Amino acid sequence: MSPGGTNPGIHYLQFNDDVILKERKRQYVDEFVNFENYAVKHSSGADLLTRLLGNSAAPGSKMEFLKLQISDTSSTCTGVDEPISLIQPFNYIPNINLSVASILAGDFVESSNKTITAVNTGAVYVPGCQSTSFCDTMKLTASTDTICGSAPLLLTAHKNPECGSNVNFNYDPTYVQSFIQINDSTYQVIFNGAWQGYIYAGIQSCANLADSVHVVVYASMPIVNLGSDTSICPGNSIVLNAGSGYASYLWSSGGTGSAITATTPGTYYVDVVDGCGNASSDTIIVSAAPPIIFNIGADRIKCNADTVHINAPGGFLNYAWGPAYNINSLTAQNVIVQPMVDTIYFVRAEKTPGCFAYDSIYIKVNHSIPINLGADKSFCSGDSAILNAGAGFIQYAWNTGANTQKVSVFTTGNYIAIGTAANGCTSTDTLRVINVYALPAMRLDKNPDICFGDIKMLDAGPGYSNYLWNTAATTSTIQVSGIGKYWVAVTDINNCMGSDTTEIRNINARPADFLPADTAICRNATLQIIPLHNYNQYTWNNNSTTSIITISGPGLYWLQVTDAKNCMGRDSILVLPKECYRGFYIPTAFTPNHDGKNEIFKPAIFGNVTKYNFIILNRYGSVVFNTTDITAGWDGTFKGKEADTGTYTWVCNFKLNSFQNNEKGTVLLMR
Repeated sequence: MSPGGTNPGIHYLQFNDDVILKERKRQYVDEFVNFENYAVKHSSGADLLTRLLGNSAAPGSKMEFLKLQISDTSSTCTGVDEPISLIQPFNYIPNINLSVASILAGDFVESSNKTITAVNTGAVYVPGCQSTSFCDTMKLTASTDTICGSAPLLLTAHKNPECGSNVNFNYDPTYVQSFIQINDSTYQVIFNGAWQGYIYAGIQSCANLADSVHVVVYASMPIVNLGSDTSICPGNSIVLNAGSGYASYLWSSGGTGSAITATTPGTYYVDVVDGCGNASSDTIIVSAAPPIIFNIGADRIKCNADTVHINAPGGFLNYAWGPAYNINSLTAQNVIVQPMVDTIYFVRAEKTPGCFAYDSIYIKVNHSIPINLGADKSFCSGDSAILNAGAGFIQYAWNTGANTQKVSVFTTGNYIAIGTAANGCTSTDTLRVINVYALPAMRLDKNPDICFGDIKMLDAGPGYSNYLWNTAATTSTIQVSGIGKYWVAVTDINNCMGSDTTEIRNINARPADFLPADTAICRNATLQIIPLHNYNQYTWNNNSTTSIITISGPGLYWLQVTDAKNCMGRDSILVLPKECYRGFYIPTAFTPNHDGKNEIFKPAIFGNVTKYNFIILNRYGSVVFNTTDITAGWDGTFKGKEADTGTYTWVCNFKLNSFQNNEKGTVLLMR
């Protein structure tokens, strides 16, 4: 801590094991805080906020310090770095001057939080006749007002000895290499180039006090150099430049500027003096340049929109072409031109700086009549397109191999025509046949039959642009009911046309009278209804699609059929109820003697039989007949031979009208 002198303030030390690593300083005048609120930073740990530098042997005499900035850490403190060579280890002991010593153990004690109070810097009015200021004088002087190159300039700031205000400087930092303070009043400035202007200095007192000095900085220039000897072409000029920045110039031609223009060969020199008084001179010989050989070729002839390549000799610095008409570049060595009228193109080429060569070329343009095959097209299958290259040519060539003015094409592809005029120029054009559209593939119903009373729908298909029937109808469909020929022509969206014809030759009768005559059915009995003829399709009124149905009650039953010619007919049958035998009946004897009478023995069961089993046994208990078919009976044979006459036992188990029945008895077989 240094409370006085040229740098009053606090020095912050960063150290490790008695070795000081870094020092930063803060001046009191910049902080506006009480002296007792300054802090010393220690780097031994991130949790150490503030440390005390004092005498560990006299705790009562210690002074406490808080950290200055909330952002301060053990490794980063606000302030200005000091050169490492000036850092010395020291220990603070009250009433004893600072001396070189090591850090005493226990000297650093963490302080408690305190509030930092800013010093009131406003004007203070006190009683009395007058107030005396200790900062009422400010004068800035310079060691010289002219500097050469990087020589140092010393500035001295003069103020009252009692004045503690800092001197603030204002200058253009662009031209200043360094600005350092040597002592309390002397400052050194080193410039980085030529410059002139003011440096201002001021202090803050009861009034703003300021002064300035004007400084001119001259650059130390190198020895003048006009470059290597050169040459000049007749009629051209060349600029000889000594470079800017010298204080004076004197040329052999009498010129006093930094450059002159030479228009003739000769020896030229210049004498220069820089701002520091250093003189130098240089000489350059400008000789006459030899003639330049330059030729871009003979005049040319072209046809129509053909291009012409013009090549200039190489070895030149740059090229300038003209005119700017249908030329791909105005500065290239080789250019491509495409004039549509006779044109002269010229070029200027620079061999050496200021030395040019010139040439031109005449392009004559011949023309042939253009060929126009028309727009790309499409057509319908079976059609063709005629392509015409036009008259006025002595020769024609097509990519199809034809050599006529016109060709007919039938397929898709690109067709190219080339015509050669009498002047040798050719014209060409290309036409593309994009599509050869297929004709509409519509097809009418070819069935020559129609059912009596039917109306037949003839459909040409959807999606066509136009329809025309021989009936004069213009719809996609028509209805017909009579014998005759019918045709239709259609046009699709590609304007392609197609047609088709059909003929109706037969009007077929509808199926009729194909069910049996009306009949009757016994109660609780079933009846099969069998059509009299065979058909392709059947639909009964009970939604059955079989050819035969079995009914179990009276009613009106109808059948709709479709025959082989797709004609549809309907017939019906009335089934009336009738009273029939009901129950179980069986004979007691039968005579299977082949006289056609009483040949089969079986029971008669009237009603709805859903389960049935009929068995016959001989006197030995052997089964001679067994069936579950209610329509089957015993013919009096056993194992292929006629059974003996006599008495046989029978058993019949059946389910009638949902009731189970078991019947048994005997029968006499007689012959």
